[in-house]
Amino acid sequence: MVQHQTDDADTNAQILGQNLQRLRAAQALTQAEVARRAGIARTHYAALESGSSSNGATANPRLITLLNLAHALQTPVEELLQGLQPAAPHEGPTAT
Repeated sequence: MVQHQTDDADTNAQILGQNLQRLRAAQALTQAEVARRAGIARTHYAALESGSSSNGATANPRLITLLNLAHALQTPVEELLQGLQPAAPHEGPTAT
């Protein structure tokens, strides 16, 4: 089941990256400008757009980063998350 959750995260990271790139391009902004407005490093922003970090791990931004990016792009955070799918439920022990 871990592989399926990883696939969901990878897919969602790619979708988030596509959304960021689309919204940035629509405003004719550079990655550096969006990053500056959001208070993050340009390399961090570039990793979010690509869906992975410099070490190859799936990009997984913090909530505050998503909120800051939405503000920087002057769009609701829901627009950043458009198309993302919830992860499969975790199959852990059940309560009795």
